[in-house]
Amino acid sequence: MERITPPKCLLLMATYNGEKYIEKQISSIFNQSDVDITLSVSDDCSIDNTLKIIKSFDQNKIIILPNGTRYGSASQNFFRLFRDSNFNNYDYISLADQDDIWESNKIKNAISTIQKNQLDGYASNIVAFWKDGSTKLIDKSSQEVKWDFFFGSGGPGCTIVLRNKVAKYIQQELIRKQALSKEIDLHDWLIYAYVRSKNMKWYVDPWPSMKYRQHSSNEFGANFGFKMLIKRWNDARNGWYRKQILAIADFCGLNEALPINLIKKNKYSDRIKLSLMSLQLRKKKNEAIFLSIILLFPGFK
Repeated sequence: MERITPPKCLLLMATYNGEKYIEKQISSIFNQSDVDITLSVSDDCSIDNTLKIIKSFDQNKIIILPNGTRYGSASQNFFRLFRDSNFNNYDYISLADQDDIWESNKIKNAISTIQKNQLDGYASNIVAFWKDGSTKLIDKSSQEVKWDFFFGSGGPGCTIVLRNKVAKYIQQELIRKQALSKEIDLHDWLIYAYVRSKNMKWYVDPWPSMKYRQHSSNEFGANFGFKMLIKRWNDARNGWYRKQILAIADFCGLNEALPINLIKKNKYSDRIKLSLMSLQLRKKKNEAIFLSIILLFPGFK
C-alpha cells in the first residue's frame, strides 16, 4: 500500500522574551497530527532564555534566522519572517505566537478546509484563557462584506494558514514595499487585506483551533468588551486608525477605492457617506454601528 506523504508546512514564529510560555507553545506545535512541520523563528533580540529553550528542540525542524536588528513589534518581526524565510519546498505557510496552546489537529484541519473549499487563506476562531481558568470564545467567523478588509483583520494572526503561492505573493510585496510596511502595525490585518484585495478566497473557521493565552505581556491581547471599544475610540481620535487604513490600502494598490477616497479627503460630508456605507465596511452589525458613531462624532482624524 502506497504511503501518503503528509503536507509540508513552514510555521513562522516571531519571538521576544518568551521564556515563560514558549516551551509549551513549541511542544503543541510539534504535536500536530498528520503534517510535516518546520519552524522558522525570528527572535527580536530577547534578553531572557527564549533562544536557549528553542534550541533545546530538534534543530532538524527549526530554522533560526540571524538576529541583530531590533524590530520593536511582533508585526515588524513577522514582516521580517516573510521577507527572509525560504518558502520553497513547503505546501503551506502558517503563523504562530510564542505563548499559546494549539489543538493537536489545528494545522491538519486548516489544510483540509483549504483543500476542500479551494481557499487561498484561512483563519479560525480561538478561545482566550486566563490563569484563573476562565475562558471566552473569540468569534471572528462573521460573513464577509464588500470592504471589511480595509477596516479590520480577518481573524487572529496566530490562526492564519496560507497556500504557498499566496505567501510568496505577500513575500514579494513586503520585499518591494519594505518602507511602506514599516507604517503598518498589524500583520494579520495586512495579510487579510492583501488576500481579499486580490479577489482571493478567505475563510474564518468557526471551530476554535487554539487556546489564546491572556497575560500582562501580550502585545494586543484579545479584543473584546468595553476596553476594546475605548481603544478603538481613541485610535480613531488620535489618527492611528485612519493612518493604518490608508497605509494598508496603499500596500494593496487600492488607493482609489471608494471608501479610501472618502477616508483620504476626510471632510465631514465624506464621513457621512462612509457612515451610510458602514454595513459594507464591518462584518458585524454592532461593529458597523460603532464605526458610524466614530465617523460622525467630531474628532475623527
